[in-house]
Amino acid sequence: MGRYVLQGIFKKGQHYYCFNPKLSPCTTDISLTSVSLDIECSPQQDLYSVGLTCENEANNCVIMVGEAQPSEQVNIIWVKDELSLLVALQAWFKRHDPDIIIGWAVVNFDMRLLAQRAKLYHFKLCLGRDNKGLHWYSHQESNDHGTLILNGRVALDGIEQLKNSSWYFDSFSLENVSQELFSEGKLITKENSVFVDKGLEIKRQYENTPVALVAYNLQDCLLVERIFKHAQLIEYAVQRATLTGLALDRRGASVVAFTNLYLPLLHRSGYIAPNIGDIEAQHSPGGFVMDSKPGLYDWVLVLDFKSLYPSIIRTFKIDPLGMIEGLKEPKENTIEGFRGARFSREKHHLPKILDHLSAAREEAKKLKINHSLMQ
Repeated sequence: MGRYVLQGIFKKGQHYYCFNPKLSPCTTDISLTSVSLDIECSPQQDLYSVGLTCENEANNCVIMVGEAQPSEQVNIIWVKDELSLLVALQAWFKRHDPDIIIGWAVVNFDMRLLAQRAKLYHFKLCLGRDNKGLHWYSHQESNDHGTLILNGRVALDGIEQLKNSSWYFDSFSLENVSQELFSEGKLITKENSVFVDKGLEIKRQYENTPVALVAYNLQDCLLVERIFKHAQLIEYAVQRATLTGLALDRRGASVVAFTNLYLPLLHRSGYIAPNIGDIEAQHSPGGFVMDSKPGLYDWVLVLDFKSLYPSIIRTFKIDPLGMIEGLKEPKENTIEGFRGARFSREKHHLPKILDHLSAAREEAKKLKINHSLMQ
């Protein structure tokens, strides 16, 4: 019997199955919707309110636990208790369906607390797109830092996005960043609070002037939204994901990014990479670092070599495939390395990857996108 290849899309029940699909490059010309989310709670972490702002200002609101009070400035959804707040929050997400959740420490504080309160009330809080409950689990080294499972959406933390995109502030508190960028800040500060402890001031406002707390909650959402737009943090996340193949909310992970970019090219060149640990590592000499001489000096010159390691890789064609091919070629046609290594001048992938990333970074600078794509 002859062999044939099935190709196409087939539906079985509610699911679709693809067989040998033909893939084409994706487009990055996509429009993503976002919501800025911020919660307010008691010192004991009982939920008071959740603020939500998005591009369509008509959908901005604060969901607050308490007796209804008049307010002409803010859209307030009053609910009777915490469980009702969680139900209303879930309904808002299903109705408006944002792609991205932004906030300040939004993963390790806001989403963590929402997951904990939902668990307390045995409520499956479905903020994703798969009708599965929100899940947050802590890292082993810290109970305050963890990973969020929110299928169909991503949560981007403003602090992490600023740091990853090479912004620097003396303090990454929302108050400090917004003051430095816009000369505008939070509505509750040390100067205008009755209590030194901000948590106690929030509790006092909730008990005595809840509408004022609503304004404070909404202001935090708006500040985060404004910072994201000013620093183009969502655009940065999309461009970084496009270049590295990582998820929008994946930070760091340089090894994973390298694997995503490099292994497919290596396979197409007819090679399969060994597993980590299969080959004993051989260390090459590093750069020489001179000992410093403490003191005060006049006429100090600072010489900063731009992108040192990428420049070395591109200049000397340092590359795993390049070394394999270089060892096959006549010595005079290759570039000599350490420990007997030789690199091909023509057959390599890593220098070309870096050329592409470097060009992307320069284009970002031309477009005044303030972030470093080479990190």
